[in-house]
Amino acid sequence: MIDKKLFNYSIGYLKNTLSIKLYTGLGINICKPATISVLLTRRCNLKCSMCDYWSRKIEAEMSNEDWISWLRELKEWHKNAHVQFSGGEPFVRKDAIEIFEYCNSINLSYGVTTNFTVLSGDMAKRLVHAHPFNINISLDGINPETHDNCRGVKGTFVKVMSNIDKILNEMSEQNKKLRIIIKTTVMKTNINQLEDIVRFVKEKGLAGINFQPIFKWPGTASEEMWITDLNQIKEVSHKLVDMKKKGFPILSSERDLLSWESHFKDELVQEQERGKCVVGIKNYDVLPDGDVYLCRTINSKIGNLTESKPSEIWNSKAAEHERDRILKCNKLCLATCQTKRSMKDLVSAFIRMSRSG
Repeated sequence: MIDKKLFNYSIGYLKNTLSIKLYTGLGINICKPATISVLLTRRCNLKCSMCDYWSRKIEAEMSNEDWISWLRELKEWHKNAHVQFSGGEPFVRKDAIEIFEYCNSINLSYGVTTNFTVLSGDMAKRLVHAHPFNINISLDGINPETHDNCRGVKGTFVKVMSNIDKILNEMSEQNKKLRIIIKTTVMKTNINQLEDIVRFVKEKGLAGINFQPIFKWPGTASEEMWITDLNQIKEVSHKLVDMKKKGFPILSSERDLLSWESHFKDELVQEQERGKCVVGIKNYDVLPDGDVYLCRTINSKIGNLTESKPSEIWNSKAAEHERDRILKCNKLCLATCQTKRSMKDLVSAFIRMSRSG
C-alpha cells in the first residue's frame, strides 16, 4: 500500500528539484517551497548551552486562529507543502497539539521538532492520532550526564527516553507508524558518543538520525563546545560514513558528514566546491510573530503572514531580491536545510521512510 503522505512529500520534493534547475539554469521561476519551517514559539523549558532562546524576553506570537487561517491558505496554494514545526519548544504552547490536529484534518503534511520533554497527560495519544509525517527528537548524548549538561536541566535525558517509549507504545496501541528521527548536535562534549547514538537509533527501530554540527552563536557557550581537534572529527566522520554504508540509519548525506572537518575549520563554500546555495528557492521560514524569511542566517525577511498571503510573500519582489542574494552567498553552511543528497541517498531515504511510516 502506498503511503500517501510520503508520496505527496516526494512529489513536492521532486517538483522543487526541477524548479531549482530551471531557476538556476534558465532563470525560469516556477518555484514553490519544498519545506516550510515554522518557529511556533521561542519559549523553551530547557536552558541549552548552545542556544539563547530560553533567556530572551517573551516575544509576540501569532494566535491559534492566525496559524489555522494561514495553514488553510497554504494548503489551498501549495497542495504538496510540508510544514516542519519547531521552537524554542513547540509543546510549550498549550495549543500546539490543536494546530497539529488541524494540519491532519486538512491532509497537510507536517512534522514536529521537539526536545520531547513536554508530553503530559493524553498528549502522546493525541499526537499519534494527529499522524505527523515525522517527529524529530533532540538527543545530544547517550547518557544522562552528557545530554543533561548540554540541555541545562537535570532529568532531561530520562524524560526523553521515557517519552520515546511512550510514543512507541502509543503507536502500537493505535496501529500507526510514525517516523521518529533523532537530531543530534555535533560538538566537543559528545563527539565520542555519536556512534553509540546511531546504534541506539537502530536498536530502537527508529527511522533514522540527522547530525547538525554546532554553530557559533553569540552570547552562548557554543564556542567552548566547538571542536578544535580536526583529526578527531575527521576520524569520527569517516567512521559514521562506514556505518552508513553498512546500513545504519544515518540520514545525513556522506558529503555532509565528510564536510565536518571543513565546517570546524570555518572554510568558505568555494573551498568545498559545494555549489550555489539554493535555500532561497526551496525554503520558507516563519517566525512566531509571522515574519517570513528565506534564510535566517543572512537575515532575509520577505514579509509577514498577518499582512499578506503565503503565495504573495513567496512571489514578492523582496523574495526575488533575497533569492539572488542567497545564491551568491559563499558561506559553508551545514544546516540541515542545506543538505545536498545524491540520488543514492534519496532512494535510500525513500525506502527507509517507506518502511518506517
